Amino acid sequence: MITMNYQQIQQFIYLSLILQSSAYRIPESRINIHYGSRKVNIAVQSVSPLSRRPMYTATLNIMDGSMTLPIMAVADMDEESPSETMEGTYVSPSVRGFFTYNLNTKQFSIDWQYTYNYTSRLNYEGRGMELSDLKTFNGYLYSVDDKTGVVFRLTTDKAIPWVINPDGDGFDNKTFKTEWMTIKDEHLWIGGYGKEYTNEDGSIRDNKPFYIKIIDRFGVIQHVNWEMEFKKVRASIGIQFPAYMIHEAVQWSDIHRKWFFLPRRASFEPYTDETVQFMSTNYLISTDENFETFEVVKVGNVHPTRGFSAFQFVPGSQDNIIVAIKSEEVSNWPLATYIMVFGIDGQVYMDETKIPGDFKLEGLEFFDFQIMECC
Repeated sequence: MITMNYQQIQQFIYLSLILQSSAYRIPESRINIHYGSRKVNIAVQSVSPLSRRPMYTATLNIMDGSMTLPIMAVADMDEESPSETMEGTYVSPSVRGFFTYNLNTKQFSIDWQYTYNYTSRLNYEGRGMELSDLKTFNGYLYSVDDKTGVVFRLTTDKAIPWVINPDGDGFDNKTFKTEWMTIKDEHLWIGGYGKEYTNEDGSIRDNKPFYIKIIDRFGVIQHVNWEMEFKKVRASIGIQFPAYMIHEAVQWSDIHRKWFFLPRRASFEPYTDETVQFMSTNYLISTDENFETFEVVKVGNVHPTRGFSAFQFVPGSQDNIIVAIKSEEVSNWPLATYIMVFGIDGQVYMDETKIPGDFKLEGLEFFDFQIMECC
């Protein structure tokens, strides 16, 4: 038996968290802690390494050398997310299919199979399940709701809440508007628009959208101010406040040791609600880990109403080829999403192709949606 005072208990818990976050295995043991008249049992078990296994099965066509992977996209339906048939329930459609490609011939195609609706009753001021990205992390598929700040773990047919992201530095009663997810240094990195939040007259209300969240596999969240990083990215094409750049598609590449940004919107004029829906771009911006050097290329043609909302590197391409989606949301127009494939040098291999359905898809990932399991 080990007897500890309150301060020693705090130190023990802190040490346990450090050990859990390390790459080492902790020998399995059990410790009984007595604090006053109460007895607390703490089990310290081995912590397995972070899972890096692919979350999909690739099918090889031996006739032409092409590969086929399962692919899935999820939607942020904004005001259309409330269910029409289930009161108090919010819906995010997911579109599922198969991505076939040949890296030698640079041929790419997608066969969309069916749609499934994820649902939840969680909401923030009457809005919910506005899923904004997808990412596999530590053997699970995750998505984020940009209204509630909830990170969901997805199975084939369920959205299970994992953690909640508060806005800004974490000491805020407002939830974080999440738009993108990526993996770096064995952590899940989550970010938003990356611009100042402005009032109607153009003045700055706050800088909270500059924060990002870094989450470990145990759900511990770090709140990091990325204001300088976001400002450097937009400055790479000559944008400074009150002009703006809005991000929804960001990935880190371990292979290139670079960040890649596909801005959804970019304008050399101040932000307005009326003009922002026509400010989509075709920039691909990459930068080193320290945001010191930048490379900017243009991808295809600019369609003013279609903005990048998510992308992934094509498996096996050494992070040199990207599959990306562009979503379209214009007042009084039906929602729409387009998908395309291109190289990090800007060369387009598959031009924008509409995905079936009137959806604003904002998350894309390779994943075996037929056999998704949880927990």
